[in-house]
Amino acid sequence: MNVKSPHISIFLAPGISCQLEGSEEKVLLCARRFLSASCLHRAGRVSQVSRAAQTATPSPRILWLAKPRAPATLLEEWDPMPKPKPHVSDYSRLLHLAMPKAQSDKCVLDRDPRWEVLDVTKKAVASPRIISLAKPKVRKDLNEGYDPYHISPASLVARASPRLCELATPKSITKKV
Repeated sequence: MNVKSPHISIFLAPGISCQLEGSEEKVLLCARRFLSASCLHRAGRVSQVSRAAQTATPSPRILWLAKPRAPATLLEEWDPMPKPKPHVSDYSRLLHLAMPKAQSDKCVLDRDPRWEVLDVTKKAVASPRIISLAKPKVRKDLNEGYDPYHISPASLVARASPRLCELATPKSITKKV
């Protein structure tokens, strides 16, 4: 339903929404209202409602959602102590799942699962290169062996060039003539 004035149309709730039972606040909000032209003028500009929105019919889902729900009981709404959920454990099913799968008769193995080590391999002697490669690499810490106060011998005997000395002198000191 809508109220028409010369310039503005306002879309109100359909009558079926008002027929459903609800709380006092919902009934109050759902009641039909008629606004005077001076009230509309004072309220400022109201957005226009399209013709499709004015003639729309609600779907069954919207009507179902519009029905008021029964208020929740206090126990359902808030329970400070959570109750343990009923957990049904089928121990025989767990044992069945823990058993390894039986091997199929159609399975053809490419080698014997009991891999035997040959006697030649057992008697083999490793070369020094193989032994050095078999040892794990010793990794030093990032700061291990680092001396922060070490000065290289080249920097101890270095001499600054005349140009570097000229650039190093502050501008406030006058040059010697």
